[in-house]
Amino acid sequence: MPAPQQARTRDDLVAAALEVIKPPADQREAVRAKLRKDIDWLREFAKAGRPPTPGRFKQQLADYLKALHLTRRKHVRWPSWVQHEKQERKQLLEILDREIERVEIRRDDVSVKEGARPLDRIARVATERAAEYFLLLEQRTLTATKPWHRLSVLFYEAATGEPGRDLVHVLRKFDREIKIVRRRLIEHW
Repeated sequence: MPAPQQARTRDDLVAAALEVIKPPADQREAVRAKLRKDIDWLREFAKAGRPPTPGRFKQQLADYLKALHLTRRKHVRWPSWVQHEKQERKQLLEILDREIERVEIRRDDVSVKEGARPLDRIARVATERAAEYFLLLEQRTLTATKPWHRLSVLFYEAATGEPGRDLVHVLRKFDREIKIVRRRLIEHW
């Protein structure tokens, strides 16, 4: 049985990431600083724990929405002669209405597919962070040997300590979503 692999330090991961990104010499230190910051952030993100599954999250939003609607219906109605209270009540209702609208939109955005495996949020965030380093679309190719995938894998390792994770399926999903957003923006303008 092989010995467990020693986790790489942040500096080792930064050095490996610099080899993948290959920034120009005059930008190398700025990229190094950004990599350190991103790796620290990813580690904190991973420590925060896994968020709920989409189904559980949608149920939590529905429960919260129910409580907001109940609060709106049950708020104290002050007599009309108490003017300063009337203005505060109006502001409270406006805040509640905005929050209800925001939560309804968010709830409707959560997609729950029966039998689907939950999205690995750490892999998703690692992929998004890695994409920031490759602004040109030609640099964001979806194969395992290309820089975007290699940097995503390094970021995933930084967050979880798990080296060599295949993230091509996450890259493809993210790439499809980017194309949809881009198409909607073009249609809108």
